[in-house]
Amino acid sequence: WRHPPKALPALASEPSRLVASIAAAGRRQRWPEALALLAAAERLPQVQHPMRGRDSGPHQAAIEACARARQWQRSLALLNQMFDQTLRTDIIAFTTAMSSCERSHVWERALDVFATLCASRLAPDWFVYNTAISACGKGEHWTLALHLLSRACGVDGVWKTELFNSTISTCAKARQWPRALELLARMPPERVAPDHVTFGAAMEACERAENSEQALQLLSTMALRRLHPNTVVLCSAISACAKDSRWQHGVALFDALRSASSSSSSAPSSSPFSSSGASQLPTGSLGGDAFGANPIACGAAASALAAGALWREALRLLGEFRGLGLGTAGSMPAAILLTSVSHACARAFEWRAALWALGSAVSRQAELDTGSYLPAMTACADSHEWAWALWLLQVAPRPRHGSHTMPYLVVLRALASARQTTHVTQAMRAAASDLEGSSEGGGKALVAAMYRGLPNAAGQAPAAAARDERE
Repeated sequence: WRHPPKALPALASEPSRLVASIAAAGRRQRWPEALALLAAAERLPQVQHPMRGRDSGPHQAAIEACARARQWQRSLALLNQMFDQTLRTDIIAFTTAMSSCERSHVWERALDVFATLCASRLAPDWFVYNTAISACGKGEHWTLALHLLSRACGVDGVWKTELFNSTISTCAKARQWPRALELLARMPPERVAPDHVTFGAAMEACERAENSEQALQLLSTMALRRLHPNTVVLCSAISACAKDSRWQHGVALFDALRSASSSSSSAPSSSPFSSSGASQLPTGSLGGDAFGANPIACGAAASALAAGALWREALRLLGEFRGLGLGTAGSMPAAILLTSVSHACARAFEWRAALWALGSAVSRQAELDTGSYLPAMTACADSHEWAWALWLLQVAPRPRHGSHTMPYLVVLRALASARQTTHVTQAMRAAASDLEGSSEGGGKALVAAMYRGLPNAAGQAPAAAARDERE
């Protein structure tokens, strides 16, 4: 595309054809081709110039092409070029540039574009406000999100459920659960009605705050509004119970939901949760959407089981759903479930079961990181099976950003307690190499910090290793 093709003059003479070509390039993720088409058209003689009538269509199509490819810098450059060339700028160009910045997690730039739009003669619509509030969520600026919502509803009279959903989600990300629940309660039913997304965002706020009482209250509120909770809402409720030391409620809720999805009037007799008070949970409005067969739901239930160290029940849960497409290659929900099961075994000091759960995850090609191996390492280390812990450390994926120090610390403690001086020295050297470039400091500094926390049972080996690393 250094030189325009022969067909370009004919193409550029009709702006609609040029816009269609640029848009087609964007849909194919070929943003360089879209920019080349725009640049080549601008180099044509004035008589053939496709934008001689100040048509901004080609630029808008190019902005969209760059936004699809997350090229936010180029989207902003094209928007500035439209101002420089005094082309007509409408709200679509601003919104597309804002969305490009928001999806690329450069929320400050998205808000800059929003400020520029407000300074112009254009009136922002609900989608513009929603994009700006979503950008606030990326930066956890909940106060600004509340201000934007107030302005949208008060000054411009824009009332949309999506605006409340984005604002509640922003409060949830900023761990401002009282604000999130207050917004939900203040939604005027005559203007906007909360939906599943609204309750999902509010439930996320409760989960992040580890507030199981409010999470269960939200389920009751949904029942009063005759809204059937979906998988996202239910998983957040179960996770909130697990994190709030009320794991009995979490596993009971999961069991009741699984019974409802299978159209059963009572929990199965083999269930380990039937005595956990499931009848007291707000399950009256549940639908039969096979919730119990969802791997994300199973992962949430397994986390509750892990909190209670119910390793046998966790393994039983894993066995029940092995044949339901749970562990397909590259499945992140499968990795979460299998890691939670391994954690339940580790909490009960059942290192063999923890190894089995981890091996099941590896054999099913689930997406595992260093943290996925940590429960099994901990179980082996706590059971004085230092050889297994060391082997797991060797085969685990390397930390992506060099900041996951816990696996090294767990294994080093096990080796030091077992007086495995040679392995301690080797492991500390490996840690210094793997953790180099960490955001928490250099690898040697991290190793020195880990050394200070090791027991003295390993004799002089840790001191010798630390001395070697300093040298």
